[in-house]
Formats: sequence, C-alpha cells, structure tokens
Amino acid sequence: MCRQGDTAVIALADDLSGAAEAAALLRLPARLVLHADDLGLSGEVGEAVVVDLDSRYLDDGAAADAVRTVLRAVGRQSPAARADVTASRAFRAVNSPESYGSPLWFKKCDSLLRGPVGAEATAFAEGAELLVIATALPAARRVVRGGVVLLDGVPLHASPAWRAEERAAPRSVAEALAPLPTADVPLEAVRQGPIALAGRFRELAARGRHPVCDAETDTDLTVIAGAAALLG
Repeated sequence: MCRQGDTAVIALADDLSGAAEAAALLRLPARLVLHADDLGLSGEVGEAVVVDLDSRYLDDGAAADAVRTVLRAVGRQSPAARADVTASRAFRAVNSPESYGSPLWFKKCDSLLRGPVGAEATAFAEGAELLVIATALPAARRVVRGGVVLLDGVPLHASPAWRAEERAAPRSVAEALAPLPTADVPLEAVRQGPIALAGRFRELAARGRHPVCDAETDTDLTVIAGAAALLG
C-alpha cells in the first residue's frame, strides 16, 4: 500500500469477513466500524478505519445509499474543494479540523464480483476524478486479463463460481461495474511501470473513464497502487 506515514485510511467492504480481511492486509492499527454513525468517533493519524457496509445482498439502490452514507459521515471532499492541496502534503486525520484533504480511500469488492458492485462503485466514484479498479486476487488464482476475471484460467462466466447466485455471472469487470463508465487497461500497460501507468490513468480521467486494470501477480497490483499514489 502506498501512503504517507500520517495518512488516515478508510476502507469500505461489503461484508464483515471482507472488512476483516481488508483490515489485516492494510497492516495498520485498525478499527472495524459496523455503523456509519460511529465514524465521527474515529480518525487517529495513521489509523485504518474499515467499514462493514453489510451490503452484499442489498439491492442496487440500498447498496449505493450505504456507500453515500459513509462518504457523508466522513465528509469526503470533491476535487474542487481540495484543489489547493498539493500532492506532497501529508493528510491529517479523518474529521480533523486541521484537515488538509481527504484520507486515502479504498473500496473492497468481492473478487468474484458478487453483490451490487456496480451500484457501489458508481456511488463511491461520485465527486472523485478517478477510481482505479483492480479486482485481481492472485493468491487465490483469480486474475484479470483483457478485462475478464479468470479463475484458474477459466473466465468467470464459464466457471461454476456463481452457481449459488440468482443471476448470471458478468462476462467482464466492466459489465459488473455498469453503469460506471470504465476503460480496460491491458497487462502490457500495467507492466510499463507506475509512471507510465499514471499517465494512462490521467488520459482516462480526462475522458471521464475509470481504469479497469489487468493484473496477474501481486507485483502487478503493486505497480497499480504506485501509479494511483502518483496521482495524489
């Protein structure tokens, strides 16, 4: 994870197990929050606050509202509101009156794209210039190639992973994230390194698109995180 030493981190997850997983992987002093009303009590410097939205089985509207409730509770600023904040200036704690800008935000989604991921991503991206999307989980042999989730080399929609779901599996990450406007970023672009990739991200942001990044290894994910961090 790329962050300043005193940057507050907020992660949103769609269920409790996902929230616990995110808290562990952030490797920071972390607090799990089950209700958005409790967010105002948190925000220590360098702390990770992980919110369980409990949204995996909500309909699209309710899931989007759950995301927006957290954004309002923390007061995430729009790009215009933080235009005078330089990228190099360390952020302060969540809800601090001395805040220079927003914390570092993550939205964890299911690596099999189950749940209302499109509605949540669209709500999460509101007011943001760019949402960098990387859904691969190489440790579980779940990678993204050509914008498609592959399980042990089998496309998600052709695998049995969704047999317990009531609807058909999406054929691509972009389809799962609809109506969020996205553009695929191929593996060769990711492997050009974080500086070149950050340039690709800026180009997509100028077109009003959010990048869906191919990734097959943890190194690929590290490059993606580094490119996102370069954008401030």
